[in-house]
Amino acid sequence: MNTTAPAIDLSGMAIALIFIIGLIFACAWFVRRISGGVSFNNRQIKIITAVSLGPKEKLILIEAGGKQMLLGVTQHQINLLKELDEPLDTSASEAGTPTFSDRLKQVLKGSDQWKNTSDDTFKD
Repeated sequence: MNTTAPAIDLSGMAIALIFIIGLIFACAWFVRRISGGVSFNNRQIKIITAVSLGPKEKLILIEAGGKQMLLGVTQHQINLLKELDEPLDTSASEAGTPTFSDRLKQVLKGSDQWKNTSDDTFKD
């Protein structure tokens, strides 16, 4: 009976692993290039804001062709709810509303903003 273990070719395995990882990245790049769908980085259509109403329902404010439109988006359809006569000024509301990443940074820095201010309600 042969009790010796087969020799492992680590350099060949490393080259195969690098090749497979490169192939995964190349496939992802290729799919992104040929997707043919509407890009969200398109300059003609811009998503201004989106509000989640439920797990699969949203209100989305977009700007297309110099006009702002409010869309209702569900799992099965997209409806134009209103075409705004005057565009909303979103610069003021964006400056005052912190994003999720801003809030997460504050929590990680140990900001007291997220602590409950009514801690004395649970004291005896």
